[in-house]
Amino acid sequence: MKTIVIADTDPHIRAMFKELFNMHVVYIACNGLAAINLVVDNSNVDLVIIEADLPIVSGMMAYKSIRLRRPELFIVLMVNKTICIEDKFLYIIPKPIKEEVFYFLLQTFCKGFD
Repeated sequence: MKTIVIADTDPHIRAMFKELFNMHVVYIACNGLAAINLVVDNSNVDLVIIEADLPIVSGMMAYKSIRLRRPELFIVLMVNKTICIEDKFLYIIPKPIKEEVFYFLLQTFCKGFD
């Protein structure tokens, strides 16, 4: 069982990810600061899925803060616009999220988790 942090403002997106990873420990954050704190407080976090446009601390700032603390942690950044970041442990996916992206995440991350 792995530990995943999901940070998104949309309760439907959070619920879909929680269901997708129902065999794992899932922590939910509604803002970037909460996501950072969950990663800092839980050294066993294996994956962070974070929306770029979060309140309090943006998802981009949260990503940068998390990356400084955990350079090899896998992070999925959900964005509303095209961005380019070089980071071999970062996956960038567009919002709104399409169903096939959920399956991609399930196949990509859950295979290595079990």
